[in-house]
Amino acid sequence: MTTLVESPTIGMEHVAREGAIVLIETLNEELQRQEEAWEDRDKELAEAKGVDFEPITLEAVELENFYVGHVPSLINAPIEKYPNVSVEADRAGASTSNTLDQATTYGISMYVEFMVKSEKSAEEASARSHRMLDAINNCLMSNRTLRGVIQEFDDAPTVQLSDVFTRKEQSSYGSEWFWRGGRLEYVPKKVAAMPSGDFLRAASMSDIDQA
Repeated sequence: MTTLVESPTIGMEHVAREGAIVLIETLNEELQRQEEAWEDRDKELAEAKGVDFEPITLEAVELENFYVGHVPSLINAPIEKYPNVSVEADRAGASTSNTLDQATTYGISMYVEFMVKSEKSAEEASARSHRMLDAINNCLMSNRTLRGVIQEFDDAPTVQLSDVFTRKEQSSYGSEWFWRGGRLEYVPKKVAAMPSGDFLRAASMSDIDQA
């Protein structure tokens, strides 16, 4: 992998795909670490409230529930589709730090959206969402070049969590469960080669051929 591509591609899909691969390879292990790290804190809260301690487990994300791109249908997906994670890059602009003569550096808006569920309580859904958010950020900030396709990014993401919602297990019927979504947005920098004369001539000939 390299941060400089030979073709003049902006590379938004490439960035989103590499972000997804990083999470596929590391997120579930990081969720385990989050679960272990919070156990003593959860015990402390239960003691302070005078209630029995009930551990908050963090559900692993099944491989089929990782997505590249915006997937609005997940809002009404079956319960087995939760938790889920999607990665998309939807905006790009020339970076103000661009100092290369033969290449352009793009600042790309890459966002990660996730949804978690709880059949127990809104409190558990809330805890799972906070810990999923931290796990995702830890994974991406530990691989800041996205496996070598971007320049290392240092900026912290913009993050947001939704309200906790309730929904029937089968959308309109079944047991009621709790749902919460979150979003993290990063601005990694991607280097793209400037179009060469050969590339422009090839593009022009292609236009002629199709005329």
